[in-house]
Amino acid sequence: MAAGGTCPSCGYGIAGVPSGAYGLTICPECASAWRVGAIAACGRCDYSLMGTQPDADGSMRCPECGWVWSRSSKD
Repeated sequence: MAAGGTCPSCGYGIAGVPSGAYGLTICPECASAWRVGAIAACGRCDYSLMGTQPDADGSMRCPECGWVWSRSSKD
């Protein structure tokens, strides 16, 4: 659904929300991170991040490879 501009976790419209680090759009309703217009996947191992929630500090962790990135990181 993120490809259609809707958050797959909560159904909130995220089409107009600007993307941040790694092209991920953070849903303002539930804080899930998605690649709008593409299937959400880890930038390192391509594992699907469907339903993955960010940590309390806003960073994301891939459940497959453990890669962690935050909104402010550049890697």
